[in-house]
Amino acid sequence: MFAATDGRPWVSRSLAWGVIGFELLVPLALVTPKALMLSILVDFTY
Repeated sequence: MFAATDGRPWVSRSLAWGVIGFELLVPLALVTPKALMLSILVDFTY
């Protein structure tokens, strides 16, 4: 009974965290390859 009533807020909270995590991961996924390329270029130039 307690789990059923407590389930909804927990689900919405985890969903909110999932959205936050997704929005944090997308820029990271876009920036990481560029950062890797930059570090590789720096390694080659120095």
